[in-house]
Amino acid sequence: IITNCIVMGRAEAYAMKSPPLMSFLDGIGNGLGYSFVLIVVGIIKELFGFGTILGFEILPLIQNG
Repeated sequence: IITNCIVMGRAEAYAMKSPPLMSFLDGIGNGLGYSFVLIVVGIIKELFGFGTILGFEILPLIQNG
C-alpha cells in the first residue's frame, strides 16, 4: 500500500506541471525503478530466508544442530 501511495503521489505531482508524453515517460521510469527495488528486496529476503535464489542453493542451511 505504501509503495502505491508513493508512486501515485509522485505521478500526480509531476503530471500536473508536465506535458502528457513526459508524464508518461516519467511514469514508466518510476514504475521500472520501484519494480527493480522490490525485486532486489525479494532476492535478499529469499537469500536470507531460504538460502536460495531462483531455486538454486546459495547459502546451505545447517540442519540437526
